[in-house]
Amino acid sequence: MPIIIKLRLSLDKIDYSWGFSLGKFYLAAITHA
Repeated sequence: MPIIIKLRLSLDKIDYSWGFSLGKFYLAAITHA
């Protein structure tokens, strides 16, 4: 059980960092357009 929870947390962390990078890229594209 703890292994599944740890895996889930790491997946959420990856998803968050990916979404944050995508958001920064999108914001930069809008600003420079």
